[in-house]
Amino acid sequence: MTSEVVKALASPGCYVTGVSALCIHSYDSFPALWYSSSLRDPDSWQLAGVHIDGASEILGAEGIWDASEILLHYVEGSQRHTIMAATHERAVFDLMFHFCHLRQREILNFGFSDIDDVVEKAVIVDWIDSNELRMDPHGVRLMKKWLNRS
Repeated sequence: MTSEVVKALASPGCYVTGVSALCIHSYDSFPALWYSSSLRDPDSWQLAGVHIDGASEILGAEGIWDASEILLHYVEGSQRHTIMAATHERAVFDLMFHFCHLRQREILNFGFSDIDDVVEKAVIVDWIDSNELRMDPHGVRLMKKWLNRS
């Protein structure tokens, strides 16, 4: 892990999200995406505030957890770091926030139907509904369209 990644992860509000977080398994769930090879290189992890504009401005720390015990297996060296990560639902919301709300375009690499066996759609829909007035209407439409596309 480069010093840049270590510095980024140490900063408040920085956490593993996006496709990288969707590849993380936890003790009670499988990965939503099976691109685990992307986790092998911490320098390629998608980080909120670095590679993806996370949704912390509207969700705060909701859906963020300490994934150190799992992710430190991918980090060389003996240094201990706290590595926060998005839950699968938060990772999806962050991707939608970044692409649909801020960039005004859909997520193209995969659809929600590819991950709906592991990711709880109701949680994401609740976050969208709870924050709809704080987001761009076109972006919200794109979010809902992507979630409902099969």
